[in-house]
Amino acid sequence: MTGDWIADILTVYCLTPNVVSSSINVPVTVHSISPSVDVNYLGGDIVTIDGDSFGYDPSVISVVYDDGTVCDVISVDMNILQCENRRFTSGGSTTQGVTVTINGVSDTPLSV
Repeated sequence: MTGDWIADILTVYCLTPNVVSSSINVPVTVHSISPSVDVNYLGGDIVTIDGDSFGYDPSVISVVYDDGTVCDVISVDMNILQCENRRFTSGGSTTQGVTVTINGVSDTPLSV
């Protein structure tokens, strides 16, 4: 799952070392978002986001548009995230970026 993690390391004799000095960083990777056009600015659209390392805990995930509109996460697995759009604060039809944040790590490659 995305985030900074300290690995459980065992020695050759299956002992845990006293100090682990580094962590592993797993980035958020987003490949696509659907729908990416004709999104209802009044809200209610179910948006599907395809990517990697999403995890299974919706409470550590946020999906936010450039205007601050939130897409409420309704389901998630390692590669698919679904959320329901709230009413857009910007109104009308504009192109906006979408930021997906998991465990404090973000990816913003998408626009709708």
